[in-house]
Parts: sequence; C-alpha cells; structure tokens
Amino acid sequence: MILGANHPYYEVAAGGAGGMAATTSAEASSASAGGSSDGGGGAASASASTTATASASTATASSSSSGTGGAVNDTCWHGEPADPGGSDPCGSSSVAVLADNFNDNLVSPLWAVYQIGSGTAAEVNHRVEVTIPGALNKFAGFVSSMPYSLQGCHGSMAVLQSPQHPSTVTHLSFSPDPSSGADLVEVHQIGPWLKFAMVVGGVATDECTIPYLPIAHRYWRIREVGGDLLWETGSDGMAWVVQRREKAPAFVSSVRVDFGVIPIGADSPGTGIFDDFDLP
Repeated sequence: MILGANHPYYEVAAGGAGGMAATTSAEASSASAGGSSDGGGGAASASASTTATASASTATASSSSSGTGGAVNDTCWHGEPADPGGSDPCGSSSVAVLADNFNDNLVSPLWAVYQIGSGTAAEVNHRVEVTIPGALNKFAGFVSSMPYSLQGCHGSMAVLQSPQHPSTVTHLSFSPDPSSGADLVEVHQIGPWLKFAMVVGGVATDECTIPYLPIAHRYWRIREVGGDLLWETGSDGMAWVVQRREKAPAFVSSVRVDFGVIPIGADSPGTGIFDDFDLP
C-alpha cells in the first residue's frame, strides 16, 4: 500500500514543499476495547504481506476545519437516522462476502495482511489488532484479496480502539486501487475528528468532519442505495445515523476493502483494534 498525493490524508503542497504535518493538535479520550460475537470467520491461516513505502516528499497532511459540536462543514448530512442494517440486497459478488468476526484468530484467504516497516497487523484475541511504532513509513492493516461490489450493499466495521493521536489515522476504505488513493471512499479518524472522505479521479471532495465520539461512533459503515452513497455511524452496528450523502461514483462497483492504522507524523505510536466486518 502506497499513499499517493491524492490520498485524503495528504494534499500536494504548493511549490512541492516536502514533509508531513499533523492535522490536528488535540487528543480525545480512548475507547475501551470490546469483545467479539461468535460466528464463522475465515479458517485459513494464509496471509499476504505487501512491501511499499509511504511516499510523501511532496505532500503534507490536509488541514482540518475547526469548530465544536455537530458538523464542522456543510458537506455533512447532519445526522439523519438511517434504515436498519441488513436491508440492502447484497449479492454474491458484493463486499458482504467478506463478513468476518475474526473469532478464530486465523486470517481468511479473503484478506491479505500488509505490514510496512515495523508496523504489525494480526488477527489475535478474536479481533484484528494493528500496532505502529510511531515513525513515518511504518504502517499496517488488512486489505481484501480481491475486489468486490459496493452497489446495493454496504461495508461496515467495529472500531473498538484507535490511537487517537493528532497525527495518526485509523481508517476503513473502499478503493479500486488502495495503493494510489486516486479513487476512494472512506471513514477515517484522526485526533478528535471523524472524517467521511471521497476522492474521484484524483480530486478530493470536501470532507465531512465531525467530532469523534468513540462510543457513539464505534461502528462505521459505507453503503450504496439508489445511486447514492451514504457514510454512516452507529454505537451498536444495528441503528445507524447518516453523516454524509453523495452521488455514488462509478468505481464502487469494484473496490477492495482496506482498514488499518497509518502515522502521518513521527512519534505517534499506538494500536488500532478492529472487529466484525459487515456484522453487527
């Protein structure tokens, strides 16, 4: 996985200035890690490790909007309740195929593990734990081994813990090519903010940014319905709140799912804990 300059974590600096800068300057309180529900996760232990480096010699972290309470900018949907989970007609080629509670501590062949530098990602303790040492170009996570469709379906994840450091990103992404960031929709958390991002053809739309509440926002979901794409959050994986709505880009018909932790500034170690992909 390579973080291109189009990725929403970065914006190309004017004049090609190098380096990375922290997006925010405050930290939020950490969420406690919860348990997993029983069920069938992947049974195979095979995992694939990618080798790549985060290239950012001409990029800086994108600036956050400021504000308190509610939506920080007007691209948000302002918290409309969503219909219950499970109502979408997910097909056999949809991201629902990846549904996994990670209970068996074995990486399913449907997932590949990437561990860059000394970052680590492992299915342990009936969940996925991603740990980074606090240095640039050291990140880790899981990515689906194949592309799947998000059309008429949804992909969700329980984020039990995030580092919540001002320059560390915890993310759930859907992209045809996770390495480039040229086409991507995702939910990501950095410092005290939760962001709902979209990049199409290398052009990032304005992010919807809200204050991050670890309990209220424990579950993240992106789904397509009726030609619209919805970014949603929930506390229990059953009841959802719409945070952003946009016309769905064409690429959602074939995307890889990618989740993990990435530092965009030095001295920002931490562990992200993920569970229950597409399961309540």
